[in-house]
Amino acid sequence: MIIASIGVVIVGYLMGAIPVGLLVARRWHGIDIRQYGSGSTGATNILRTLGWKASAIVFAGDLVKAVVPVLIAWFVIGSPLVASITGLAVVAGHCWPVYCQFSGGRGVTTSLAALLIIQPLVAICSLLVAAIVMAWSRFVSLGSLTGVAFGAIVMVILIANHWAPPGELVFVIGAPLVVFVRHRQNILRLIAGTERKLGQGVNGTRHKATT
Repeated sequence: MIIASIGVVIVGYLMGAIPVGLLVARRWHGIDIRQYGSGSTGATNILRTLGWKASAIVFAGDLVKAVVPVLIAWFVIGSPLVASITGLAVVAGHCWPVYCQFSGGRGVTTSLAALLIIQPLVAICSLLVAAIVMAWSRFVSLGSLTGVAFGAIVMVILIANHWAPPGELVFVIGAPLVVFVRHRQNILRLIAGTERKLGQGVNGTRHKATT
């Protein structure tokens, strides 16, 4: 069982590392998305650079690549701890993918997808909080960070009151930490008042790649 658990975690990282955004940008637009906008391979940078259709494809792909390995961990291993470690491995793979020089996304979508399997109701509530903050502020980063923080706080409360397995604490601590580390530049820009709002590119203008 230990070998199987390790195998599932490795699969989680390798699936999480699939650079969906990079592949979509290269296949349909012939560009390296890491050279545009924020340099992230995630759905937000794809949205700013290539538009909502490409962003929707990337978002869906990032969801699937996170959901599948965590589901495997649940059904094959049946351990909340292994599922949590697998979820964290998926997020780490997305942020630091071995396939493309460890340059990936910010980890928000993959964190949400993994949490949908680990604690579905918390994930849905976190998504709603993120959406409300985004709609109010028009800062994707602020909404994402708020949603992640909300989910982490709720999970800690659930675990502390024995309403959720203690093994899930690995994901609860690890995934938000990764997301906040990957958003460190966004946090600095939010503090400085220079963060771009939704629909804006560099210097407040729309920024799309031309092909």
